[in-house]
Amino acid sequence: KLSKHNAATAIDERTAACNLGTVLCLLGVVPPRLAEPARMLDWARSHWRIGRLPRTRTLDGFVALD
Repeated sequence: KLSKHNAATAIDERTAACNLGTVLCLLGVVPPRLAEPARMLDWARSHWRIGRLPRTRTLDGFVALD
């Protein structure tokens, strides 16, 4: 779940790599196309830089799914 609210939807495990890629992009880390979420997460850990965090509060082009 993304929230503790009763009506919060769970993250779809079938799209884990896509979900992780989206989150990383929102955090300023653009991952290479890695099919396995575990490999993508390992890559992200080694390439994380706090200075890459977006400085704006808006996320252009981000669409939240209900």
